[in-house]
Amino acid sequence: MNLEKELRERSDSTCELCSATDNLQVYSLENFPGEVTDGSFMACQVCTDQLEDFDKVEVNHWRCLNDSMWSTVPAVQVTAFQMLTKLKAEGWPQDLLDMMYMEDELKAFAQSQLVSEENTTPEVIHKEVLERNEVFKSAPYSGFVNPELVTETDENGEITTIKVTKPESFC
Repeated sequence: MNLEKELRERSDSTCELCSATDNLQVYSLENFPGEVTDGSFMACQVCTDQLEDFDKVEVNHWRCLNDSMWSTVPAVQVTAFQMLTKLKAEGWPQDLLDMMYMEDELKAFAQSQLVSEENTTPEVIHKEVLERNEVFKSAPYSGFVNPELVTETDENGEITTIKVTKPESFC
C-alpha cells in the first residue's frame, strides 16, 4: 500500500498534530530507526512550515500538542516531545513534558535529534568542533593554564608595560 494512502487512513485525513484537514502532506522523521509508517505522519502545511523553520513558530498553535502528545504513533510522539522541548521556556510546554510518557528508546531517539535550535545533527557539530580546533597548534590539555605576566619598567622602576605570554610547557 502507498505510504500516503496508509497514513491518510490511519489519521482519518487529518493532521496528526493539530487535526487540521487542509493541505495535508506526509512528514517523515530523518534517521528514524523503525518502520517507515512509524516514522511518518500526516501534517498540515502550517505544522510543516513551523517544524521546518523555527522562526515561523506561532507558540499558541502548538497548544494542540496537549492532545497529540498522547498519540500511539512514534513519529507524532517524537515531534511533540521535540516541539515542547523547544518551547518549554513558555511555561505551559514544560507542564506537558512533565506529564508526557514515551518508551525509553523513543525518548532517547527524540533527545538525540534535538542537538540545537538549528536542528544540527551530532555528526555535523563534531565535525565543526574539529574544524574550529585545527587553528590551535599547541597540544591539548586538561584544565586552565595561567598565562605568564612579564613586566617592563622604565629607568625609575615604574611599570610601563605588562606582556602576557603563553608558557612553552604545561609543567
